[in-house]
Amino acid sequence: LIILVGDIIKLSQLDGGEVISPKVDIDLYDVCQKTLTYLESSAESKHIFLSLDTDPSDLRPHIMGYEKIIHEIVYNLCDNAIKYNREKGVVAVSLSENSENIILSVSDTGIGIPQNEIDRVFERFYRVDKGRSRRMGGTGLGLAIVKHAVLFHGGSISVSNRPDGGLRFDFSLSKQSDV
Repeated sequence: LIILVGDIIKLSQLDGGEVISPKVDIDLYDVCQKTLTYLESSAESKHIFLSLDTDPSDLRPHIMGYEKIIHEIVYNLCDNAIKYNREKGVVAVSLSENSENIILSVSDTGIGIPQNEIDRVFERFYRVDKGRSRRMGGTGLGLAIVKHAVLFHGGSISVSNRPDGGLRFDFSLSKQSDV
């Protein structure tokens, strides 16, 4: 219940624009690297390979934003990619950019989502497989928090099934964000 209340508070704060921490310069590569390092033991328990790639290979994108919130986005996406992956699967995080945006992608080789339900994954309390989700823990609010956190930073997020199985989440943040 404490975790559930905490998640509801996070959503409420994002909806109301209530952020206490200051906006800072954030190195997205560093955030991704630290998140994957933190999640290594969880991935190792399922023999899941974690990777972080950038295009080009020397890309170290920075944005102005709220560090704790950006960490939460990356953590939730990567943690879900591990939880809902198959044994000996892969979680790949990548960073790329175009003239206006930085794109962060998290893809996995997991169970995917039925195409007719994919639009619902960002809904509060929505779970594709309710029984499995309860066994894995969580509140059903993680992806709702991710969506609101990305929108709070003026970005956009999408999800798609990968042709070879699993999911791919892409979120883009403006290089010129005035959050």
